[in-house]
Amino acid sequence: MRCLSDNLVELPDDDYFTGVRDLFWGAGSYDLYVLPMPNFERDVMRDIYVLPFAKSALASCNNLDNSRSVVLLCDDRLMMYEGNHSDFDVMNLDVSQWETVQIPTMYITENWPVRSAAVNSTGHFIAIAGKRGIAHYSTVSNKWKLFGNEHQEQAFVVKGGMLWYRHILIVACQNLLTSEHEVRFFSRETNLDISHALHIERMPARVVRINNLDNHLLIHGADNVLLYYTIIHTAANRIKLVLQQQISLEGVVAHPSFIQSIGWYCPPEDPSVDVIKRTPIVLLKNGELNLLREMPDGAWELIGLSEKIEFFWVSRTHDRIGDLANSLWAFDGQGAKVCWMTPPLNPLQNPSLSLKNKVWANLALPTGSSTRWLPEETLAESLRIDFDFYPLTIMMHRGILVGIEQRMSLRNSLSCALFRMETKTHLFIHSFIRHLLSKDMEEEAVDFADGYRHLEYFGHALEVLLHRVLEDEAETDAGFSEGAVLPHVVRFLERYPNYLDVIVRCARKTEVALWEYFFSIVGNPKELFRRCLESGALITATSYLIIIQTLEPASVSGKMAVELLERSFEMEDFETGKELVRFLTSIEGSEGIDYHTTTRPESAMAFLKEPSVIEEEKARTPKVHDGGDLFYLEILISKHARKLLSKQRVRALGRFAASLSFPLVKWLRKERYVSEDDFLHATFTTRFSFGRTFPEIDLRLSLTGSRLSLQYMNNLIGHIQTTSAA
Repeated sequence: MRCLSDNLVELPDDDYFTGVRDLFWGAGSYDLYVLPMPNFERDVMRDIYVLPFAKSALASCNNLDNSRSVVLLCDDRLMMYEGNHSDFDVMNLDVSQWETVQIPTMYITENWPVRSAAVNSTGHFIAIAGKRGIAHYSTVSNKWKLFGNEHQEQAFVVKGGMLWYRHILIVACQNLLTSEHEVRFFSRETNLDISHALHIERMPARVVRINNLDNHLLIHGADNVLLYYTIIHTAANRIKLVLQQQISLEGVVAHPSFIQSIGWYCPPEDPSVDVIKRTPIVLLKNGELNLLREMPDGAWELIGLSEKIEFFWVSRTHDRIGDLANSLWAFDGQGAKVCWMTPPLNPLQNPSLSLKNKVWANLALPTGSSTRWLPEETLAESLRIDFDFYPLTIMMHRGILVGIEQRMSLRNSLSCALFRMETKTHLFIHSFIRHLLSKDMEEEAVDFADGYRHLEYFGHALEVLLHRVLEDEAETDAGFSEGAVLPHVVRFLERYPNYLDVIVRCARKTEVALWEYFFSIVGNPKELFRRCLESGALITATSYLIIIQTLEPASVSGKMAVELLERSFEMEDFETGKELVRFLTSIEGSEGIDYHTTTRPESAMAFLKEPSVIEEEKARTPKVHDGGDLFYLEILISKHARKLLSKQRVRALGRFAASLSFPLVKWLRKERYVSEDDFLHATFTTRFSFGRTFPEIDLRLSLTGSRLSLQYMNNLIGHIQTTSAA
């Protein structure tokens, strides 16, 4: 079957592209079996296509550590994303950021398929559980640890999940020999063996979900009871569990199997037992995100926050950015929902507090917090971040969401479709800043932004902020209204040294039709251009010059180009000078400057005058006649060449000539007026500028002044020719 245009790619030979009759998942949900529909070429389909899939570790173990790392489970291997635990280039998210770990054949042969995986907080240890037993892997040593005793491995099955506490692997399982439900603790440092287990806790009912916050362990059982334990290390290198709290969910949760994930909303302070007992618990049941909190009468209330949620992410104490002490993110398959709630959450301190809506920053703050980063009274959704890929984790310290996107490639050279996975990121720094600025919370926005100021793409985040607000408000001219965000954004950007650069980059990526509106709010581009000259930001000034050329007559842009050229000469940025000369000559319709090198005695001797005299004459000389006078431009270039020569800046003079294609040798042969009074200083300066050492010879001079001048100029011309050739 061919597309209408011969230039387009043909459909592959895979029959399921023309229609699917039936499909089903294989064991472990790693393979999708597809039965195509009959077509004109075949009345009966006898081929079944198998499409391999990878699934996130969050699908089976949605705990805090798994939500902070990206681990994908495949049929016989693991794929681990290393970007969250190492320094990496966020702008270059290629396949090299993924580490593929092959599951040991010895384990997978007996226990396929792998049903769950758990990674620790640093991403160094990962455990897997198949049909029976467990195994764990270290990314540091690149080694697996398996049970040495196969009977012990086959004697239990993981039910309820796994998680890591430091170097300890916590496993909720069922003992198949006794049919008892247990929570087992294994050390990463010892071999996998029941005799080496640090502790085995027998549970009153089957474990449904587990989660932890440091040494605080939360267990939800099939009896619909939440158990809160603390993990205590004993002197005998063992551990024990101390039961701190029991919460019955009878009447709150209809059935224990409805719970997909549980976890504490991390408090912003060190989690002691008393703090944890008062901390709200986040429940995800049947796609509904709920908050469980204690009421003044001691009963527990379940509050609905959002629907159609796939998983949630909770920040920790060390994730604090500015006044954002903690946050809860919920993902619904289309984006992330974020809103704020008033502290304190505990109704014992605030009985009138009511929670009805979405996510969830600063949900619980320590007593005495003075931040203005508070929610609206209605607790309506304050912030939503949309993206076009599937999110897997949040890098709070880098200001980005990380996820994956499935791509399909069709090529004429292949008869089948190719599927590949791409890593995707979404920057969220600008979304938070915009929300704060819309609430007139500029100081809070600055504190939040300063947490990311060290990032190399911080300037890009500011540019995205400005561009998004401009596009949203330009159509209605909202920037002039009372509730406009754009003026707040401009004032916010003025606090940062790259403010001028952010403005011009945003303008050049915006439609020209919006420039008049944009610069009416951010400032006149000619004034911004002169601020760039004063600060020495020549590259930024060049970008403003391109905008001025579009908005102003050629005479104005030409005059400002000459000003920029003079400034580039002062700063010895000759590459920028070369581009400006090209720009000025293009205004005149010329391909370049025809250097006449006409020299008059008074001009040839100008560089020998005192600096004060030169500056006085420069002040009396008009800077620009027309803005496009090529003769004046030639005089300006020659004048700077004399200035460099008068200061014995021979090396700089060589770079100047090479960049501007200035005929330096021809010009020097005409510039024969040299002062021999400072010949010795000129000789030393010239040799040092080229890194040349002096020979150990007698430097007594017996030449006449005229011969000395001629010899100096000949040597100088030789040096310049060498520099130009280099």
